[in-house]
Amino acid sequence: MTPILISPRFQIYDDFLTDEECADLRAASEPGLQPDSVVDRLTGASRTMRARTSWGTSFAKRANGVIQRIEDQVAEITNTHVSQGECVQILKYLPGQEYQPHYDWFDERDPGSAKHLEGGGQRIITALVYLNDCEQGGATELTAIQTKIYPRTGRLLIFRYPRCDRDTLHAGLPVELGEKWVATLWIRERTWTSVL
Repeated sequence: MTPILISPRFQIYDDFLTDEECADLRAASEPGLQPDSVVDRLTGASRTMRARTSWGTSFAKRANGVIQRIEDQVAEITNTHVSQGECVQILKYLPGQEYQPHYDWFDERDPGSAKHLEGGGQRIITALVYLNDCEQGGATELTAIQTKIYPRTGRLLIFRYPRCDRDTLHAGLPVELGEKWVATLWIRERTWTSVL
């Protein structure tokens, strides 16, 4: 599988999942969707915020064939081990919903990060798999390379930040028409265990 966009941090792979696999994952996720949250920088607790307005759910590791395929192939592409991955999260964005500019790694200066770093160390890689074609809007904006990646069914976007790279600031821009579905897998430095 060859990336179609390469930079020091970002790679894109089209046709990572099939249309059928994406549809199956969307259908399996729908019953569990709840308002998404973010980590409170002071306390480490999860809470809803205006910065992130999507709906989401997560799957246990190896939960089904599609989840296993995501876990195994992302580990192979990134030269990591499946054990370093967190649980795959599925996000659904409706018109107007977004995730404002943010980093996926934990800022070690924030008191709330300490607990999260106990379970496998720092996040070093994000893998996003788009599960549908968003009719309008909903791009992932990569500020460092001034690029917008538009959702396309089965497309995989990987970005790396082994040293808490501030050039990995990114945003999920508001959906303007239709829906956006995405599967997210974060990779840690070491074997990940949930600490919450």
